[in-house]
Amino acid sequence: MRRFYLFSVLLLTLAALPCYGQYYFKHYQVDDGLAHNAVIAILQDSKGLIWMGTRGGGLNRFDGYTFKTFYNKNSKLGNVGNNIITAIVEDSKGMLWIGTGKGIFKYDPYQEVFSELEIAPQTYISHLVIDNKDNLWFLAGYRLHHFNSLLHKVDDLKIQASCIAIDPKMNLWVGNDDGTIGIYHSPQKAINYIRVVDLAVPPDQRSVSKIYATTPNNL
Repeated sequence: MRRFYLFSVLLLTLAALPCYGQYYFKHYQVDDGLAHNAVIAILQDSKGLIWMGTRGGGLNRFDGYTFKTFYNKNSKLGNVGNNIITAIVEDSKGMLWIGTGKGIFKYDPYQEVFSELEIAPQTYISHLVIDNKDNLWFLAGYRLHHFNSLLHKVDDLKIQASCIAIDPKMNLWVGNDDGTIGIYHSPQKAINYIRVVDLAVPPDQRSVSKIYATTPNNL
């Protein structure tokens, strides 16, 4: 059976296993336990749990049957820091890193504890990705930053960007508001851009909002 879960009016889908070419849909909303109908980030973790970041309803976890919501409120286990959840990634140890409207937070699913990445800017995190060394790359205030997990250090790379993505070869792709994309080169801290939106397009319509790597050689 191949199953799709649809959350909010955005109709976000997650596929499970295929069977006989049939598709089954179920639509989940606030009445079903979802904290907010505007889901803007989604991740299925290594345990199969589905995590959803909402625009104002905090962080949701779905086990296939019920929802659990983590709000920004005081708790002995910490809190998610902000109810606007913009991005969710998982590292090799099973930790979740969560981009919010006010910084980055880590969730330890074994201890069920939240902790803030205090050295990261406490501002709107629009994009967050992770590489195969558990380093974070993120946009804070639409400026590219890098968190070295080994050195526990954050660097502001001083590059304006509208979106980022990591491909299967661990290249970091950066898009900007002028309709160009490129690979970030760490040693030089520079990007060689390729235009993907023609200059004939009005400037206010050129912004690249999303990059998705489909295969090692295709975006």
